[in-house]
Amino acid sequence: MSYTWGIGTCAATGGSGGGAANARFRIEVYASAQNVFNRMNPRKVQAGIRFGF
Repeated sequence: MSYTWGIGTCAATGGSGGGAANARFRIEVYASAQNVFNRMNPRKVQAGIRFGF
């Protein structure tokens, strides 16, 4: 599961679109879990923040 915010605008390159995909900077918060309810295998839980430009 993740959520992304876009900050700023890129120079126009043609085409249409908007939101975080067309932003100059991106901040993404994510969380991931594997084998949470499995008692036999090791559990893996990750959470974090990604920055992109």
